[in-house]
Amino acid sequence: MKRFNLLAIVVMVALASASQAQQYRVADFGTLGGSFSGATSVNNRGVIVGFSTLSGDVQSNAVTRTKGSITSLGTLGGSNSTANGINTSGFVVGSADLADGVTTHAFLFTTTMNDLGSLAAGEGINSVANGINGRGYVAGTSYLSDFTTQHAFLWSPRTSTLADLGTLPGGTNSYGNAINGSGIVAGASDTSAGGTDAALWFVREEGITVVDLGTLGGPTSQALAVNGEGLVVGSADTTTGTDAFLYAYGKMIDLGNLGGSFASANAINGYGVVVGTSNTTGDADTHAFIWTRRRGLRDLNSLIPTNSGWDLQSASSINDQGRIVGTGIYNDPVNGPVAHGFVLTPRGD
Repeated sequence: MKRFNLLAIVVMVALASASQAQQYRVADFGTLGGSFSGATSVNNRGVIVGFSTLSGDVQSNAVTRTKGSITSLGTLGGSNSTANGINTSGFVVGSADLADGVTTHAFLFTTTMNDLGSLAAGEGINSVANGINGRGYVAGTSYLSDFTTQHAFLWSPRTSTLADLGTLPGGTNSYGNAINGSGIVAGASDTSAGGTDAALWFVREEGITVVDLGTLGGPTSQALAVNGEGLVVGSADTTTGTDAFLYAYGKMIDLGNLGGSFASANAINGYGVVVGTSNTTGDADTHAFIWTRRRGLRDLNSLIPTNSGWDLQSASSINDQGRIVGTGIYNDPVNGPVAHGFVLTPRGD
């Protein structure tokens, strides 16, 4: 009887380990005929955006992926573009080269690609759109007329103009990385002390308020995503390296890392599930991770089949259904290791 029980325990442990390693199905994001691609954002309808090189790997286009098929969104007349965000209506934002060959502008794609401009006119003054909410407001970053200073911006669908969000007191540069349904913009700003801190911008009719989220003890931090509940994630320097953080209820919480000196929380869904990227022990590799309040930080490579051929390096987005997208290295049977976007779907979906 004791021998049978021991065998049963071994079998149960083996089955549990197999289940743990196969919590997600992994799929290739695909390409437009080139060798490289990346998946940057997924909405709650499962539509994914990112970028892909074209045949020859000389040009790269913003793309959408629906039902396993990717489609180019084109450019603003130049050679390259990339998509950074998508809302529930399927509106896409990113950046694209202009026909002049030296300028890159933020874009909004509805049925065509629209140039959102920049915070100053002129050739070579670049901008990028990083996030869009359900009401069509867009957050991003633009250079100013000195070609050196950058400021976070908010584009309004009511006025079709970019608003300069400014900086923290005494700061020079700021960066708009994300926006939630309430119009709160998350990003970072230089400070009067010479560092760069994660920041939130609240835009109201009476004016703009910017809030300093602080750091984890080091000189810099940046907010990369904010959900509908106002929970913020990003990366922050500590006294020994850089860790992923969650900012909740007025406090920056250190989410740690996968054993290395760098980690960044890149996205958070409506349920507070966080995904990102981290160096592994000894900084030997870079792996995508998932964090939940119940289980803490876990390497996503441990949650897919061991024979998948994938090394998941960075998770960039997660939707409310738990689908995760990002970029990794796929060991292609024909072409060998290639950098491709990946799509993780929870098993059972």
